[in-house]
Amino acid sequence: MTATVARSRPSVVASLVRTVLLAVALAFAAGAVAQEGGVSVAFVDTQALISAHPAQGQIDQLTGDLDAELQDLLAQRQELVDKQATEGLTAEEQELLQALTVTVQTRRDEGLAAIRDAAGPAEEAANTIIREIAAERGYELVLDVGAAAGLVVFAGEGVPEFTDDAVALMQERFPAE
Repeated sequence: MTATVARSRPSVVASLVRTVLLAVALAFAAGAVAQEGGVSVAFVDTQALISAHPAQGQIDQLTGDLDAELQDLLAQRQELVDKQATEGLTAEEQELLQALTVTVQTRRDEGLAAIRDAAGPAEEAANTIIREIAAERGYELVLDVGAAAGLVVFAGEGVPEFTDDAVALMQERFPAE
């Protein structure tokens, strides 16, 4: 269990870093509004944009395969943990339990790395499209709808959201295979 907690910290740290960076960006934007009279802000749903990329099929396949494999390994491990609690384990079974624990961690790490690699082109394409649309329309600050949800307390009806246009451009540039 300690290994699981230690392994999940990078994602918690990454989430905190993203939150702090977004807060800094919002603070910067607020300062710019006060100094210059306004900053053009827009929202986009980055996950919807990534989902429109052809790589999403591979991401889904890798995610499903990894989930199935981990469920199987975890079930085998749980059987041994249950047996250990009631009957005890032989030396051979203890070795198997340790091996399963290491295998689960290793396969999870390898699987997540493969998913990140598969998502890379979609994320890169999404970032490029977001930058292009923002530059074309004069948006100085673009917030991800998912990331902004916990930080934005109020957004008026007039704040633009260009997810549909970005998804259409993604589908145009990267048609489904």
